Amino acid sequence: MLEDLMRECIAEAKKRKMPFAKFSLQDCRPKGTTDKQQRGDKDTKDALLHSSDAMLAKHYDRSKSKKATPAG
Repeated sequence: MLEDLMRECIAEAKKRKMPFAKFSLQDCRPKGTTDKQQRGDKDTKDALLHSSDAMLAKHYDRSKSKKATPAG
């Protein structure tokens, strides 16, 4: 199913003349977890089927990672 989605995304990006990089579900899960936590959603642990907030913080939360800011 993901391959079907990728084909459609690539075709649409080409039609719009915009870049597109393939992604996997493994890319989406940490990003989605961080987004849910930053929004203040209370169902993150249940949505990921984990029983521990520590597990979420250790493996999925990407908000703590350092980000470089461009000069200028």
